[in-house]
Amino acid sequence: MYKQKELLQMIDHEIERHAAVLKKMKTIAPALPEGHLYCSKRDGYYYQTIYADNKQFKLRIQEHTQEGRMLIKDLQLKKALRYNLSVMRKNLTTLKKAASNFKAIESEEIIFPNGSVSPSEWLNMPYKTNPYHPEHLIVGTKRGTLARSKSEASIDDELADANILFRYECGILMPDGRTIFPDFMILRPHDRRIILWEHLGLLTNPNYVAASLARLQNLADAGFHFGEDLIITWETPDDPFTSAKARAVIKDKIQCQP
Repeated sequence: MYKQKELLQMIDHEIERHAAVLKKMKTIAPALPEGHLYCSKRDGYYYQTIYADNKQFKLRIQEHTQEGRMLIKDLQLKKALRYNLSVMRKNLTTLKKAASNFKAIESEEIIFPNGSVSPSEWLNMPYKTNPYHPEHLIVGTKRGTLARSKSEASIDDELADANILFRYECGILMPDGRTIFPDFMILRPHDRRIILWEHLGLLTNPNYVAASLARLQNLADAGFHFGEDLIITWETPDDPFTSAKARAVIKDKIQCQP
């Protein structure tokens, strides 16, 4: 959705820019000299072609003079304006049609076309799970699954207790073809919007922080942004993450109604 909104904003910007350029072109055109520029292949001279009394006249331009050089420049501009006016009018029409007809669509609207697929079916759809370091899955959850940390297990438990539909470490395909595995993919109940939850648990480790920042950038590239459809929580040795904090996030960010 974010990328689509960004596209619509770009289209609106181009509509404004095209309209401004066209307006400026229309003010310049009347001030340009009569006729058109013609360069003779026979003698190599520039001519100003004008029409009068249904006849065509070619007036040689004295290009060695400043006045002649200015006339050539103005006639070249006139030719460019004539072509670009036509192109930009067509572009403006196309952009307006695109802005009018384009409908931004949530990813879950594809998963749930007109509500024809139920949330429970989404939950039971097969998906790619994180194949890396399965030996790090060491903390049990109430669902009988394993998580990589106590904090992630707490989030898993609280989501399950709140009857929130979610997937743990579900693969997301990146624009460059790679797959990354965010901690939690959640189907928010009130709008069926897919949101992600990333928990940062080792902020005292510089390598972990660097990897986490790269991971968040990857999620942004995939269209998930903090404050819209991405939840980020963290902890430090002095401020551990608790089940109470997980419940508060679920209440404020997932169970909330607009």
